[in-house]
Amino acid sequence: MKTRAILSFVFLAVIAILVSSVVMRAMVDNQISTIDDMQDDEPLSHNPFAGPVPDGALMRFGKGEVSRIVISPVEDALIVSNSVGTYYYRLDDLSLISASVVDPWLRKKVISPDGEILASRPSDTIVILWDARSREQLATLKGHTAKVFRVEFSPDSEILATGSWDDTVILWDARSGERLATLEGHKQFVMSLAFSPDGKTLASGSDDTVILWDAHSGERLATFEGHTDFVFSVAFSPDGKTLATGSADNTVKLWDVHKRKRLATLKGHSSGVSRVAFSPDGKILASGSWDGTILIWDVGATIPD
Repeated sequence: MKTRAILSFVFLAVIAILVSSVVMRAMVDNQISTIDDMQDDEPLSHNPFAGPVPDGALMRFGKGEVSRIVISPVEDALIVSNSVGTYYYRLDDLSLISASVVDPWLRKKVISPDGEILASRPSDTIVILWDARSREQLATLKGHTAKVFRVEFSPDSEILATGSWDDTVILWDARSGERLATLEGHKQFVMSLAFSPDGKTLASGSDDTVILWDAHSGERLATFEGHTDFVFSVAFSPDGKTLATGSADNTVKLWDVHKRKRLATLKGHSSGVSRVAFSPDGKILASGSWDGTILIWDVGATIPD
């Protein structure tokens, strides 16, 4: 079956606020890439069928607002988790395999790719860095003047980017907590962040625009315009050549990072797109929406704008 063959290509989509310590440890060991949480705790329904499949999409499944997507190059299961627990489903029929309880201390914390540092947001404007093993506090990051909405580690775990409702992005040394740069250019809240796979470029989404930054110097490299509402999710393809953006305008857009142009617009969700993520080979894209579904797209089959 085509759908099964694609999903067996080591692709999973996950809805969560934060996963249990066991899952989080597995994420580090298996080099699972994640996109951080939103505010909703709705779990995925057991019903895998949730409406028609739009042109360009391979399948649609799930029910419940999507707040987290994880892609694993090793697992052959769908993992769904919220603030209560984590649930494992088989990819072939989405039957429940097992469930586990979340460690409360790990909720609302983002783990670094190397598994050594956790970042939490105990209040609107402050971020705290923790040693993931000892649970000792490493640093308190103060610099934003409004709610910190997004936290993202660089692939090498050396830099932490924070996006805020004060319209700025701040880059921090993830080890010392030193502020490296403040990125100014957005006109409204910063809602999404993503580092390129090589860690050299940072993408930030705001109102209807996405800005590309040099992740080390803080230089503004490019601005992508085309969405008509807030951009809630951004993700680079594994080769760093394509950027996917998900917006409250119900669409996903694909962009050529090097040529600085829009490649395609993917339409099919009936509500805002809160999460986007590529498969490890970059051929498949998952988009999660507030309409309660996840769409799986064949990137190579998308119709150019």
